[in-house]
Amino acid sequence: MKEPLAQRLRPRTLDEVCGQRHLLAPGQVFRRTIDRGVIPNMIFYGPSGVGKTTVASIIAANSGMRLYKLNGTTASTSDIKSVLGDIGTLHAANGILLYLDEIQYFNKRQQQSLLECVEQGTVTLIASTTENPYFYVYNALLSRCTVFEFKSLTAEDIAEGVKHAAQRLGESDGTPVNIPVDALEYLAQSAGGDMRKALGNLEFAVNAAPVQDGTRLVTLEMVTQVAQRTAMRYDKEGDDHYDIVSAYQKSMRGSDPDAALHYLARLLEAGDLPSACRRLMVCACEDVGLAYPQIIPIVKAAVDAANMLGLPEARIPLADAVILVATSPKSNTGEAAIDRALADVRAGRSGPIPRQLQNKHYDGADAAVKGQHYQYAHDFANHWVDQQYLPDAIRDRQYYQFGDNKNEQAAAAYWQRIKGELGDIGHFTVLKGIEYDTRNGGHIIIILPDTIKGADVMKARLISIRGLSVVHLEKIVHSIGGILGPAHPYDTGYYAFMNTRFGKLHPEFLEKFDFIESYNSVAKHSANESAHELALRLDKPQTAGTDTHRPEVIGTSWTEFPCSIRCNDDLIAAIKDPTRAKRPSVPYELFTNMHRDRGRIVEHLGIVGYWLYNRAEVLYHGFGRFRHRKARY
Repeated sequence: MKEPLAQRLRPRTLDEVCGQRHLLAPGQVFRRTIDRGVIPNMIFYGPSGVGKTTVASIIAANSGMRLYKLNGTTASTSDIKSVLGDIGTLHAANGILLYLDEIQYFNKRQQQSLLECVEQGTVTLIASTTENPYFYVYNALLSRCTVFEFKSLTAEDIAEGVKHAAQRLGESDGTPVNIPVDALEYLAQSAGGDMRKALGNLEFAVNAAPVQDGTRLVTLEMVTQVAQRTAMRYDKEGDDHYDIVSAYQKSMRGSDPDAALHYLARLLEAGDLPSACRRLMVCACEDVGLAYPQIIPIVKAAVDAANMLGLPEARIPLADAVILVATSPKSNTGEAAIDRALADVRAGRSGPIPRQLQNKHYDGADAAVKGQHYQYAHDFANHWVDQQYLPDAIRDRQYYQFGDNKNEQAAAAYWQRIKGELGDIGHFTVLKGIEYDTRNGGHIIIILPDTIKGADVMKARLISIRGLSVVHLEKIVHSIGGILGPAHPYDTGYYAFMNTRFGKLHPEFLEKFDFIESYNSVAKHSANESAHELALRLDKPQTAGTDTHRPEVIGTSWTEFPCSIRCNDDLIAAIKDPTRAKRPSVPYELFTNMHRDRGRIVEHLGIVGYWLYNRAEVLYHGFGRFRHRKARY
């Protein structure tokens, strides 16, 4: 039976192995160790067809040891015992080298059976796996081995191997094999980093190639029929693999979904699904990161789906994920933080772990310091206590710096408030307000007096009906002594006053408002700028609020008052006061700069961001009958 081409042409020396230069290049630690004849217990980790078995066979052949090969998918415990039975016999006079392929399929008991002989050195183990060994290999066995990662072969590596194989194949058959450059590149690109697959496709094409003038000509047409996965032909101007994956990631980082999709398509046409998935995951973590933390599991799910589906269906979840990454807010604060921490560790800037963090459960009689003195954070208000966590030598080191995006700024504001970095602002007073959904004027903020009596009670009850016109709402609110103003007046959607038909046709109605919400934490920056300019033009008091629908947004904006605000009446009086000096102040520039200078002390703080939706059922009239909807709180 004729052996497959990949087996017949397997490299005989480490110099003949294609790729894996990070391990096999002269001067590398792995190569120098093997050349000295020192064969440690090793685990080879990487995708199939990248040379793991080949390298293990070469090592065994040069070591003089007897090589035994077992595969985790078929071998049993009895097979292992059979190998171990040759220890100390003439069959293995120079020792035993056991190559265990696909070790992840061995169960814990089977892996444990190797422990004793590996530890004693009677058997040298080289195992390989396509899965992460830190998840699939028994810890006790893993600790006795050194893990080496084998990487996917590049198109250049595979092209070199295919060219060499074609030459050897022609020599063995007595008929030279001619492969044009375009066919060679196609074979290299369509293999997906798998040399075994490339050689299999080559053998198939060579066997089918006609002999012309004593030479087998392998054309591009023949290769495309053999290779089941399509590949991209790189142009003559140097459009190579690394340029494409670089452009792919940089396009996502630069928030250009169209360019990112283009380069994704080129990778998929080349059959390079691993690179498309890997760079996508890297970009989600490195370039989006904490600006949208939920993106990491989302992209991971898309990558898993793509690998499960395979091409061509893999293009669908990958396209979704690429668009999401490209259009998401960006932050590399996580990467920058860990790089700073690694720099300190590599430079030796560390020190003993603070005693309160050590795993101390008992202090001996001779202990100079007794007691761990650890403070359990959950026992304190807000689940936080001021306590040293870094070693003394770097106790003031700061690796992480909050980014200028909404998510990280919300977290920064939260911790500034918890840690008292905003100064002593005393206790908060919660005031009642309404964000009213009008029929024709968008969302309107309403503040009503604390006490409503007499006929005003019935007027106030009318506000419980959502969908009043902004004209009627203004009359009712002012008649009972309340105040109102447009919420996020320039934000997108019909819920913003300036975007409504009424607001566009009746800009003079703005004079009837008592204030303008000039800063809204969840509105667009451009919308806040326009609202700020509107308030200045109308000479109206300005307010700021979080408009929070999520806990993490709380505290990202506020309104400062020069007087004490204890109740709704105080708030209404402060807004209505005609004296400019007593009007509320919105630290607009502070917000514009994304809270870079949040450490100011505020004497009085009025929160106007907790607007409640009207509590009663909402009454709509349509087609001659009434319909009820649940109100939002």
